[in-house]
Amino acid sequence: VDVIEGIPNLIVERLTRGENVVVCRAGHPLLAKKQITPEMLSRARWITHARGSLLNRDTRLALTAVGVDFIDLPAFESNSAGAMHAVMEHSDMLTDLPDLIAGSLVESGVFAVLPFRLPGPYRPFGYVTHEARQNPALLAFREGLSIDIRKADARARKICEQAFA
Repeated sequence: VDVIEGIPNLIVERLTRGENVVVCRAGHPLLAKKQITPEMLSRARWITHARGSLLNRDTRLALTAVGVDFIDLPAFESNSAGAMHAVMEHSDMLTDLPDLIAGSLVESGVFAVLPFRLPGPYRPFGYVTHEARQNPALLAFREGLSIDIRKADARARKICEQAFA
């Protein structure tokens, strides 16, 4: 979105902030700690996203920025969200996910957000359309998408903020 904002004739609407959070299985041992430290994250095993993906790069940058000097990435790497969730659900591995996705996983009762804030960069979710292609169906779709994503984002942000409280 950052790259294409400002290009003439494109309509860009950000629907989320796109903050990333650390996600683990509910009942993960780190959830019982009073405070999570970079050293604890350094010792953890991590699930990473596809090599070359923005989320993989953002995870590495964020962890480096908070002082995680070494991390054995990846303990598990996958392009499949389903595979990542299955491994995470049955292990003590951690991963970094956008808060919108993390919120829906936490709502399932199987996962939790680790109370450790990561710095950006933030990758907002939104849509891009061309101004010349606007029609009633697209406008209705955009409106419905905006409403649904903003509601889901508000729920996810509330869930994530509760983890940090």
